Order: sequence, then structure tokens, then C-alpha cells
Amino acid sequence: MTSGKHFTPDKLRRLGKKILTGCTERQIAREEHVSNATAHTIKVRLAAGGVRTLMDLDAMDDMALVQLVYFKEAAVRSEADARAGAITITLKRGCASNPLILMPDYMTIANRILDSGIQKINEFQDYVDLCGEKGRKAVSRSSFYRGVDAAVAELAPGAKPSETYLAQNHNWGLELQVDYLGGTFKIMDPDGTVKKLIVCEFCWAASNYVCAQFIGAMSTRETAGALVSALKFYGRKPALLVCDNAWSMVEKHEYGKEAIINPGMQRLLSKLGIQINPATVYSPQSKSAVEYAGRLIRERCLRRMPEGAVMSQAEASRELQRLIDRYINSAGFRSAGRGTSRAELYRRYEAPAAMPLPEVLPEYAEFYPHVRATRAYLVSAGDWTLSVPYEYAGRLVCVEIGKDEALVWTNDGMKLIARHALAKADAGRTIVDEAHMPPSHRAIKAKELKYKCEGDITAAARKLGPGAASLCSAILRRDGFLQGRKGCIAIINFGIKQIKLDRKAEFEEACSNVRAKEPRDWNSYKVVGALKTILQEEIDSEDGRFQKQSSLPLPDGGAPDAGDSPAKIYTCMIGDKDKEKNGAGSGDNGSSNNGSSSNSNNNSKKEERK
Repeated sequence: MTSGKHFTPDKLRRLGKKILTGCTERQIAREEHVSNATAHTIKVRLAAGGVRTLMDLDAMDDMALVQLVYFKEAAVRSEADARAGAITITLKRGCASNPLILMPDYMTIANRILDSGIQKINEFQDYVDLCGEKGRKAVSRSSFYRGVDAAVAELAPGAKPSETYLAQNHNWGLELQVDYLGGTFKIMDPDGTVKKLIVCEFCWAASNYVCAQFIGAMSTRETAGALVSALKFYGRKPALLVCDNAWSMVEKHEYGKEAIINPGMQRLLSKLGIQINPATVYSPQSKSAVEYAGRLIRERCLRRMPEGAVMSQAEASRELQRLIDRYINSAGFRSAGRGTSRAELYRRYEAPAAMPLPEVLPEYAEFYPHVRATRAYLVSAGDWTLSVPYEYAGRLVCVEIGKDEALVWTNDGMKLIARHALAKADAGRTIVDEAHMPPSHRAIKAKELKYKCEGDITAAARKLGPGAASLCSAILRRDGFLQGRKGCIAIINFGIKQIKLDRKAEFEEACSNVRAKEPRDWNSYKVVGALKTILQEEIDSEDGRFQKQSSLPLPDGGAPDAGDSPAKIYTCMIGDKDKEKNGAGSGDNGSSNNGSSSNSNNNSKKEERK
């Protein structure tokens, strides 16, 4: 449907005269009450139509001028206006006004052509691909070429795009560029899974020697892996890596300011001895070599790979590199495809000037700088919580999380202070190295870890005797390890104390008595009570073992009388043993040598009675 635009041929001609006489677009827009874009569009289309002088403009009639600026869809008609009659330009909404058509940015394209010498056919193909991605229609090839030529003529008057461009000089072996190719490539994994892969491409700036492979995502880990693989392919390394401003490599970069590099990527490049220089924001010509390589990969290689084919990611990467070597690296470079190939340029000039690779290429690791250790000498990094030497509690450190190992460095990254082995099953848990604990914490930990399983408990109980072993085993069967552990440990510790007091037989008898009772009575409290009962029975018995040892001397040097009670005899025995252990007596009968020894034995007797 046609729609009138109140813009007369006279006004159009007036704008054209101001453009041809050298007025600026802003001045024209201000004086004629039009937008800057309108002034610019008229200027470009007059230049594209060969109207360069006022004589050329005057030689054109209104219809020719209108159709030159607004193409064939435009017409001139007389329209009765309520205020005044007017000659109105009528447009059938076409390329410029059709919302379904994505208009090219001719000035940006012309800049790329002048800077990098890229051919219009490659730019047009990229434009068509962009239209497809956005679901919009594209202008015709001839319209595209006409607009590009006009923009190039405006930027560089008298120059032909195919003949003149801004040469960029790069030193051999210095610079390697990296970028991602837009869009994804689908493959069918042998297990039936459909994968969407991304092409990560590398290109030397001087020789334009290309390497690329498929990655699963534009993550730092995947990009780092692709970089290491590319270095293996080249066999050499650059001094400088020029990268895109993607989050995988750059955390923050604003126009006119320095870039904040991703810590993990920075750490890997530091190990490799490579510096990094992100491209200028909104300036793809900063890495024009890899930008052009991406277009060639799309045009010459990817279209030769059947999308959706059954292959693994590694197989797809090998096939892509094979096509790159054939159609890009081995093809003539410049001179319309008749020049020296990229592969030859790399072999002859780039590789000798580049730096050798280290003997062992480092693997990527997540790097967390400036992490503060807690008072519990722990640091958190990603899914991991790790210990550091307790001397570093409250201080800043750096953490490096690798595939199967974690390293903790001082804050300057120079001194390694901790190393932890990692397993997927431990993710989310706290990993503590006992060597990092202060001595007091290590003692507590050793006590907690003394009995780690049922076998540890039963083995310790067997050393005390069969009665203790039977009772502890019964408790573990009744309650399970986690619930019965404490009771068994209490019985074992109690038994160790009794053996030191020479009561092993009595302790064993107590364990057996408790074991013979109901299961609800199997606990350490009953064992203590049973032992007290046994000791009291022995004290009260006239034919007990203590009566057999009644010849033992009393602590004060005497001997028990016939009328002494069993309790006194037992007390004499215990007091004499305590005296021997403390070294308070001497001689064959252990008699006292001084008054202080006698007081010590009297105290022992009081404690034993209690």
C-alpha cells in the first residue's frame, strides 16, 4: 500500500545542492529541519548515482532525482492539500522502510573493508547469515554492493574497495589471535545425544595460519583447553595473545580503559609465559586476522561438513582442522588466491620467530585470588572448603582448583603453603589436613579418630579380655556402630584404667556378669556397678585373694594383725602398690623411710576407701 510522505522534489533538490556545495550533515539537518540520518542517506545515494556536481543535479528532472534517492518504488504526484497544493513524493514502502528487511550498516562494513581488505562477497555472506539469525530479510546483492561502494567512496574518495585498504603490520611470531565463530554446529554423538558445538578459532596475525576446534561452551575452562590444544598443533607459542572481550577471558573492559582479565585465564597464561591483550571494545579490526579467518571457516569449511552427522566432538574437531588445512592454510594467501600459502608463511617466517613451548604444558585450573582464611584456618573456593596451615588464619591467600588437586599459595602467588587431593565425591565437604592443625587440635582429632569403625572397637576390647570383647560386640549388634560407639569406648577406657590398677580379672568378671543380663542392661554404667560389687565381695570374703596376700607390709612398715578386717588388708595392699609406683619406699619389704612417705600412703588409703 502506498503512503504519502510530505517531502517535495524542490526540498530534495535544495538538500542536494547544499550537500554538493560542502555543507555538513548536521548543518543541513538544522537548516532544513530534517534528521541527520536523512541528510546522510541523501548524500550517500547521490554519490552512488554519480551526482557529484551542481550541473549533474540540474540536469536531472524531478522524477529521476526522486527515484535516484528513493529507488524505483518512489513516484511524484500532485496532492490537493487543505492548506496549499503540494507536489508530494509517494513511497511504496520498500527496502528502507520495510520492517522485515534488515538494512546493512554500510559505514561499519566500509571501515572493515578499508582496514582489513576483506572482499565484499564475504561481507555480503556475513550479512545474509545475520539476517537469517535474526529472522529478517536481506537486501539484494546489487543493492548491498551499491551501498558499500558509496560508503567506501565517502570514507576514501576516489579509492576502490578492492584496490585500497589500510595495511596492518604485524611482527612475525609475536601475536596469536583468538575468537569464537558465531552460531553453533550440531552433531549427533555416538550415544544418540545431539550436541550444539561452538568453533574456537586461533590465527597468527602475520602469517594468518589458522587452527580451530569445536568446544561445548564459551567457558574459561573450555577455552583454555582449546588454547593448549592449539599450542600443541602449532608447536610454538606467541609472546602475546589478542582475545575477544568475552567473559571467558575478560571480566570487565570499557572503552578507553584497561581490561580486567579473568583470573583463571591470567594464571594459565602466566604459567605459559604469554601476555594477553584484549581487543579494543567495539573495534573488531584489532583482531582482523582471526575475524577474517572465521568468515573463511564458515564459507569454505563448515558448509562442507554435514551438520547433524554422527560423530564425537573430537572427530568433528579433527575433520574441521582437515578442511581448514586444505581450503585455507594450503590455499594461496592474497593475490586472488595465487600468493604464498599460509602454511608456507608460517613454516618459513612465523614458527622460527615464535617462542618454543615448555616441556610440560600446564592444565587449566580455577584460580581464586585474595581469599581470606577463617579463624578455623579454612578457605572457600567454588565448591570446595580447604584447610591451610593454622599460622595463616585470618590472612589472604590464593587458591587454585585443578582437575584432581587443589593448591593454596601465599597472597603474592609465590609460595605454596597447602596441597589437597580432590575427588568428585568430596565436593561440598570440608577437607582438612591434620598437619595444618595446631598441636592441641591434632590431639583432639586423634582422639576422635581412634575408633573409626566396629573393627577398631572390637580389636581394642579383645586386648582387655574375652568378657569385654563379648559385651562390646553385643552392644554394637544391638545399637549399631554410630549409637553404640560411645558406650563401647567408655567400657574400653574404664577397662584400661582397671588393668593399670591390677584389676583385670575383676573387670573381666564384671563384663561377663553384665553380658549375662538382659540386653537393656548392656552399658558402661552397669559395668562400673558390677565391678564395685565384685570388689566389695572380695573385701567382705574371708577366703578371697586379699587374705592370701595378708603378709604384705602395711604402709607404715608394720604387718596386718590376725584380727584385721579384709577391708584393712585390701587397703594395705593397695597402699603398698601405690607406694611402689610412686617410688616412695625402698628395700625388700617397701618400708617407709620418712614421714612424708607415710602421709602419702595414708592419703592413698583414704582414696581407696572412697
